[in-house]
Amino acid sequence: MSLIASMAGAHNAYLVLLAAVVCVMGVAVAIRLLLRARAAHGGARFSWLFMMGVAGGASIWCTHFIAMIAYQPGVPVSYDPVTTALSAMIAMAGCFLAGGIAVEQRLPLSWEVGGLVFGASVSLMHFIGMSGYVMDGGQHVMVFSAGYVAMALSLALLLGLAGFSLLKKGASRRNFLAVNSLLTLSIVGLHFTGMAAMHDVVLCLSGFVDHTSGLGLAFAAGGMALLILGTGLASSFLDSSVRKETSDRVREIINHDALTGLPNRDWFVREGVSLVSDGVNDMRLAAVVINIDRFRDINNILGHAEGDRVLRTIANRFKSALMPTEIVARTRGDEFAVMRAVFDDMDVPMLIKRLQSAIAMRLETPDGGLEVTARFGVAIFPDDADDIEALLDNADLAMSRVKNLHNTDVGYYQADLDELARQRRTMVVELSRAIESDQFELHYQVQKHVQTHEVVGYEALVRWRHPERGMVSPMEFIPLAEHSGLIVPLGEHVLRLACRQAAAWPRPYKVAVNVSPVQMLDDSLPRLIEQVLDETGLDPSRLEVEITESTLVADPEHTVRILKAVRSLGVSVALDDFGTGYSTLASLSLFPFDRIKLDKAFLSEIDRSPQAKAIVQAVLTIGKSLNIPVLAEGVEREDQMELLREEGCSEAQGYLLGRPAPTITIPDVVVPLRLVDRASA
Repeated sequence: MSLIASMAGAHNAYLVLLAAVVCVMGVAVAIRLLLRARAAHGGARFSWLFMMGVAGGASIWCTHFIAMIAYQPGVPVSYDPVTTALSAMIAMAGCFLAGGIAVEQRLPLSWEVGGLVFGASVSLMHFIGMSGYVMDGGQHVMVFSAGYVAMALSLALLLGLAGFSLLKKGASRRNFLAVNSLLTLSIVGLHFTGMAAMHDVVLCLSGFVDHTSGLGLAFAAGGMALLILGTGLASSFLDSSVRKETSDRVREIINHDALTGLPNRDWFVREGVSLVSDGVNDMRLAAVVINIDRFRDINNILGHAEGDRVLRTIANRFKSALMPTEIVARTRGDEFAVMRAVFDDMDVPMLIKRLQSAIAMRLETPDGGLEVTARFGVAIFPDDADDIEALLDNADLAMSRVKNLHNTDVGYYQADLDELARQRRTMVVELSRAIESDQFELHYQVQKHVQTHEVVGYEALVRWRHPERGMVSPMEFIPLAEHSGLIVPLGEHVLRLACRQAAAWPRPYKVAVNVSPVQMLDDSLPRLIEQVLDETGLDPSRLEVEITESTLVADPEHTVRILKAVRSLGVSVALDDFGTGYSTLASLSLFPFDRIKLDKAFLSEIDRSPQAKAIVQAVLTIGKSLNIPVLAEGVEREDQMELLREEGCSEAQGYLLGRPAPTITIPDVVVPLRLVDRASA
């Protein structure tokens, strides 16, 4: 049979059109499902591939089956059920395998190989299906033209390869239509070229042939195919809907605060940027940062649940109080931010008045009541900042400055006043990075016996070697570390480094480490010291912990409990900066210290102030009476040293005896600590 005859006179045109519709729709659904499989992983990918195999294979088989029914050979025909069912299974399995190979990125040329497998499975399905085609009860024998068979196979393989290769490049509308066309042609071209390859040899001629007998079966097959395709298409659209809902939900979570439902800082900044870009050149925007006063007290007194309720109430009131042109967000814990366009000098004061009214509420506490108030910081774009991020930061700086004032609750950004706060914030960030990147090192200042000049130990003093600013003074970064809470990880780093280096010293000198008031608040400090001693192998008797009088007086009961736990480890405890506190003598009665360190301020004044000299003598007398060694700090002159000898001071430390240095000096030996540290590592 010629190819033209195969496609024209020998076929029912209506059934051919039905087969074409099934094929085009089936391929479209299969492509969508394959794209879903490419974007998925694991079990989800397998599910999409399975649906792609069923929908694609069913549509290919139904196209073939309907087209076979459309063929009118002039004799009665029937179909062998086994081979017909086998051909359907081959089509589905082949589509599944082709899709699985294509989306497997680890395979080289995966899409190209998948296209060839697709073409091969379509071909195998067709010819196995043809083998089950029975003409006139088996009285007609089919033979195939080798040339047409080769042409049919080539069409299926090449068009399948081309379609999958194009799909690999993307799923644009243009690509999608091109891929659909190529794969549809591979199926249709194979079928009709394969039909043209068929010839029949008549063994026995039968009687009347009813060409309408297969129409019902054909339309049933077409309906079943469309049902399968509809299911696949519905699943694809359902997945798209679910993915869109999920995407919207994720976007909602990303852009909004879970507690209050308000937008978050990121959304707020993006909206501000949008306002600036959409506005006119002379547009002015006000950013107002709001911080709830004493919110920590609300949490501590009434509980976190009540604190959360207060934040939700304020958020809901903000939504009601603000105009449609004003935007609000919760930027962090107890802070909110509002932005609006500014047209008049009264716009910002009136906005703040509305915000104050929204915040105002009274909370009942066991001791009476607590009024909820807030502090406000304001910055104006473009007067105070060139972009929205900087605008919000500057408003926050203004609010932080107002928190330290008692005569106002509203502050406007002032560059000269708020720049110092900005520098402090920047340094806090750099401090955190410095701890992580090990930018800190220890310098050691020697401590000697006053009478014999014998070395009794070293005090570990932390130094910050900034990668750009060089050495940063401890007077600059220690207060910031204490205020920000970074003193805890910094103190742990210093303790660990000092113990490790001291353990490697050639002689068993003591090493003194300062512990800040913030560290003393931590109940786990004794466990930390024990852990560090175990890790470094330092004998506990060689470690001395120094605390200041202010630490002891702030919370005597807690501090004494911590010091007793530290002392039980075998670690000695020294009272630093003695004489500078308000309860100097009371401090000595609270805990039996192993050493008193006389503050250097008194020693520096002994040549000019009789009172300073008398205080030095009194402290030394107290030390003798309590049998506690006294170490004098800040010894810089020989006359100071002479006084200490005369008064019987035990030990001394200062520039006269040795400056802090990254080396320890032993008679006839200088040990670089960097080398010691490497040796112990």
